[in-house]
Amino acid sequence: MEHEILLDRLRVTFDLRGQVLDWIHSFVSNRTQSMSFAGARSIYSLWRTTRLSVLGPLLFILYAADVIAIAHRYGCQVHSYADDTQLYFHDKAELCERRLPRFTECIAATEIDN
Repeated sequence: MEHEILLDRLRVTFDLRGQVLDWIHSFVSNRTQSMSFAGARSIYSLWRTTRLSVLGPLLFILYAADVIAIAHRYGCQVHSYADDTQLYFHDKAELCERRLPRFTECIAATEIDN
């Protein structure tokens, strides 16, 4: 997850400001976590630390919220769970070919907006 994109989403989409945004910025920035096992020590990256936290899944949902809104604008259905998001549509077989260009536009729009 790009932390600057997350912070921007929180500001723009969810209108978070001030101390709350500062706290989240502190939470996702300059963090490491270490684990020691049998005398060996490993240090996890910033992304992995955030992801392993209790807030990780919630922050990802907020990060991906615009993708869900964009998909709905294009008539796509969305399933999201943890760090996985699936865009899809369902229709009669004879109508699927007609829907594919709109689906492709949706994917392009989510890439641009993210």
